[in-house]
Amino acid sequence: LCLLSFVGSIALVPLGFVGEEYIPATDRGEIFIQLTWPLGTPLTTVRDGAYKLERAIDREKHDVEGETTSAGAYSAAFGGYVIVGNVAQIHVFLNEDRKSSTDEWVTKYRRLARRTLPGVKAVVLDGGEQRTAEKSRSN
Repeated sequence: LCLLSFVGSIALVPLGFVGEEYIPATDRGEIFIQLTWPLGTPLTTVRDGAYKLERAIDREKHDVEGETTSAGAYSAAFGGYVIVGNVAQIHVFLNEDRKSSTDEWVTKYRRLARRTLPGVKAVVLDGGEQRTAEKSRSN
């Protein structure tokens, strides 16, 4: 009986009776856009490309409170920056009273990055997903 109860309780998760998310998702209103150029790309090209995308974001600014852009580095999961010459990052802060959710803006910015910087790898994540992406990058 004890073993049957244990196996039954473990089976509740894969059968969908019990969720596996312990902390519910929240809409923090932050988006991280990481841009990666091929190795050896001059830092001035990386900087100019990041600013080009930042200007494109500014044109759609009705839900955006502000953004910060760095070229040649990205923010690390443990704090500080990792210096990599072919990478840029844009951190977008959305207004609290925005009309669109962070997920909707993530989708829009993925398309905008592809249109604005063809050939550049763009990873666009909401603020809560950033740590997961940094862990997968280090593996």
